[in-house]
Parts: sequence; structure tokens; C-alpha cells
Amino acid sequence: MNRSSACSTPFKLPIKKLSSEETAPQSLSELIETEKTLDTEIELLESRGYRVEDLDIYIEKLHVYNDLKDLCQMLLGQLDSRPTVAFGERNGVNVGYIVTEVNGRPVRVGGRVESAPGIFFNLFDYLSDANNFPLMMKFSKPGLSANEKIILSSMFHSFHAIGAQLSPCRGSGGICQLITDTFRLQCFQSHTGLKFLAICDPCTGDLQPLLHRLYELYSDYALKNPFYSLDMPIRCELFDQAVRQTVERFD
Repeated sequence: MNRSSACSTPFKLPIKKLSSEETAPQSLSELIETEKTLDTEIELLESRGYRVEDLDIYIEKLHVYNDLKDLCQMLLGQLDSRPTVAFGERNGVNVGYIVTEVNGRPVRVGGRVESAPGIFFNLFDYLSDANNFPLMMKFSKPGLSANEKIILSSMFHSFHAIGAQLSPCRGSGGICQLITDTFRLQCFQSHTGLKFLAICDPCTGDLQPLLHRLYELYSDYALKNPFYSLDMPIRCELFDQAVRQTVERFD
């Protein structure tokens, strides 16, 4: 098991432990979906291909482990400085998922967990101590890095423009949707060239109503904001909240 050397104090992470009454497990481990949302990535690209906004909305899985033996059925390692499931898919938590929380405490880069302001302990050291069980951990799909999003956004902008020119249909607006075995991508382009992209599960239905609604939110929260400049990143917490609520309600 790979361990980070960034933490000098091993073991005994002072995080509130779960009592048996709080877990009340039906078996050695039980899985609870804490958020009923789509695994969705939202991207806004302006007419030259620059990213204006991006928002990742993933389902988080809450897993209850009662003892060290239960946890040993899953192998955790570090990938890109994040605690990652390397082996042992089970109950909706797949290889590649990252650990985001342990007992309600967020897990930061390098597997560090903050037990008090400015005090960090190592996640792997904490999990190796049987006295810290039972415990809860949250897992989530890993999001793309900022550089990866820039690369993919630029590539899609280029493919969209090429597709519009190669299409045998007159007045083609470019790529509207891509459906693969692993994801579904759908694009809506406004009259000013702003692209709204949604990437989600391939089993998801038509996303055009969702994209049109996001366009309305952009008009309300960005274009009507006197402090917002066109083609600049949207720095509005209310806009992010409205987008999340819209995606969560989308069926």
C-alpha cells in the first residue's frame, strides 16, 4: 500500500469515530447513495473555443467499513497525489474512484486529512490502525484537471468547426451530439457562438432541454450582471448553485 511521506505524525487521527448505533450495518459493509444526481460535466465555450465556465456534478458514494478486514477487500493507492481505488470494485465503487472524505472530513491532495486548523494527518496511516474502525469514507469519480479540460475544450471546438464545414447539410451547425459506449456528449450553440456542453452517462436521454435551460440561466445570471464581461469566466456562486439544482432536477 502506497503511503505519503508528507505527514510526520502517524496513527491516531483524532476524528470522531462512529458508534455501533450510528452505523447500524445490515452486513459487513453497506453502500448509501447520498446524492441523487447525474454524473454530469457542464462546459461553456465562447466562440473562439476558450472556456467560460465548467462544473462537474458527480454522485458521491458513502461506504461504511466496520473493521480492517472489510476494508482490505479494496486496495487503495495514490494516483496524481490522490487516494485512489486501485483494486477491488464493489457496490458501485469502481477502480479509479477517489476518496473525498473520511468520517465527514475532506481528504486533500496527498491523502492529508485536517483534524484541526492547520493540523494534518495521513489517511493511509489512519486506515492501517484497527482501533479507528468503524468509519465512513466517501468515494467519487475523479474529475479532470484544469489542463485536461482546456485541451479537450480546444479539441472539441476544432472538431465542431470542421464538422460544420464537412457536413453535406446546408447551414450545418456542427456537432450536436456524440454517443459512445462510455459517455454521451451533447452540444447546444447559441446565436452568438457560445457553446453549452453536457457530458454524462450514455444511458441518459436527450439533453437539449437541459442545455436550453442552462442557456436561460446564463442569460439571467451572467448577461444581466453589470459587472460581467463577455467571454470572461463566470465568477458567480448563485449561477453555480442554479446550474447544480437544474442538473439535480433533470430526469
